[in-house]
Order: sequence, then structure tokens, then C-alpha cells
Amino acid sequence: MQTELLETTHRLKETWGLLFPKAATPEDYQWTLWLVLHDASTVKEGIAELAKKYHKVNARMDADYMVRFASSVMNRIHDAKKQEVTEVVSCQTTM
Repeated sequence: MQTELLETTHRLKETWGLLFPKAATPEDYQWTLWLVLHDASTVKEGIAELAKKYHKVNARMDADYMVRFASSVMNRIHDAKKQEVTEVVSCQTTM
């Protein structure tokens, strides 16, 4: 499990570096937090949405805002997935 977390973190950091070459990479604790709270696909989606915003504003974002924006997107994605599961379970129990 720990090795998988480290490998996933490494891949995500590499992606971050490619998408945001002039921006600071978040600290290790931030990556760990994201991956504890969300699955890797949600973290990737959050970073992808951040990349869209980042390039739309011509890279005018500070590191703190980037982390907060990505976190917000990840939380929305997570909540939407949770809502989908709740609806499926609810639908199954009414059948």
C-alpha cells in the first residue's frame, strides 16, 4: 500500500511539473492528503481542471491558490461520485 502511494504520488508530481513548469510543486503532505481523501482518478481530474484554469489565466496563479482550486475541484468530484452511489443504492433498495 505504501509503495503504491509513493508511486502514485511520484507520477502525479511528474504530471504537475509538466503541466505547470513555472509553478511550485505542492509539498508531500498535500499529495498524501489528496490521496487519502480521494482516489487517484479524482486527483488527476482535479489537476486537469486546474490546468485548464491555469492556462486560461495565462499562468497568473500563486501556489496557494493552485492548491486550493485543485482541492475544491477534487471535493466537488468526490461529492458527485458519492451522490451517484447514494442514488444507485437508493434505487436498488426501492426495487
